[in-house]
Amino acid sequence: MMNLTLFHSKTSVCSQKVRLVLAEKGLAYDSVLVDLAKGEQFTKAYLELNANGTVPTLKTPDRVIGESNEINLYLESLRIADPLLPYATDARSRCAGWMLQSQKLHIAINTITAMALKVENLRALSPQECASKLAGIPFPERRQKLETLVAQGVTSVEFKDALTVVTSFTARMDHALQRARFLVGAKPTLADFSVLPFIHRLELLTFDTMFSDRPNLMQWQDEMKFRPSFLRAVSAFHPPRIVEKYQIAGKKLWHSAGIQ
Repeated sequence: MMNLTLFHSKTSVCSQKVRLVLAEKGLAYDSVLVDLAKGEQFTKAYLELNANGTVPTLKTPDRVIGESNEINLYLESLRIADPLLPYATDARSRCAGWMLQSQKLHIAINTITAMALKVENLRALSPQECASKLAGIPFPERRQKLETLVAQGVTSVEFKDALTVVTSFTARMDHALQRARFLVGAKPTLADFSVLPFIHRLELLTFDTMFSDRPNLMQWQDEMKFRPSFLRAVSAFHPPRIVEKYQIAGKKLWHSAGIQ
């Protein structure tokens, strides 16, 4: 069996995407945890591995892959048994479409999570300490986004846009799931595993009220969460203290935003 090393974070949604597929495919891997709270993704050693300073990163004997959708496509190619990528052209195209569209949802979830967890911590610091923390982010675009969220909070365009994306994306999901058990058909595919961690993050933050009126999506989520892969790839990395932390932060953000 090929030697795979996964550099990942316990709570990173994109790390969850890859762990889900590894579990579904029954692929073994060596685990290297990256502590995002400590900024380990910005260390020289990690940036040499993944110049984008993101997780996950998959190291194989032949190459290093630093984008979660690309990693999952690579993992799919390693074991053709129990395929997660449909054979039929139309279904394969729709699967790719959901994977591509999930990038927008990723940005939205990143914004909401940052508002719930990072912004409050930064605001609790002195202006000098906050500036020092932000200066430690070596990517201008990410640094500027966080600066805007700290300064403008729930009134920022970024946060409002994130809510709009969640609303429209979950509506599209519910419509698709009205026609089929899973996003692309009768069996789960890479499309489902690309989206599941983002929907679960909304639930952790108690933002699932945003799609509680979407019965097909709710049924899909319940079914996906009972898969053994979810228990191994997501739940196992979410001890009660982590769940409670997200719930408290999410409820506080929900109320401060005055979301109806």
